[in-house]
Amino acid sequence: MAHRKINLLIVSSKDGSAIKQTLQDAGVKDTLSQASDKDAVMGSLSQSPKPNLILLDMTGQDLFAVLRELKSNAEARKIPVVVLATAPDTEKSYELGASSFILRPPNSADLARALSLFKKYWYDIVEIPAV
Repeated sequence: MAHRKINLLIVSSKDGSAIKQTLQDAGVKDTLSQASDKDAVMGSLSQSPKPNLILLDMTGQDLFAVLRELKSNAEARKIPVVVLATAPDTEKSYELGASSFILRPPNSADLARALSLFKKYWYDIVEIPAV
């Protein structure tokens, strides 16, 4: 199967541009956009192209608020969400609907490889509902 480009939304309460640059430097060719809070995340759903994979680089209550908002929205709940998590946040992230997590801090090669594997799984192997 051919790998299709995805629209990855990077959500970070810190500096999402660092993750974006890391992924670009690692050769990721997908569309990369950024948001810094739950309002910006929800606003991105009305933009074109809509995200079809979300990477959350947040911790604690900020992370949980974004996950709650995403999973309470009929359209957004279909989008796979990968959390860059610390160990204490992983269980609650799963309870709130995260699709998977990457323990931080990943190095750039590991982050790009993990996203490539998630992309292959969600968009080449299985079929998820259209977003």
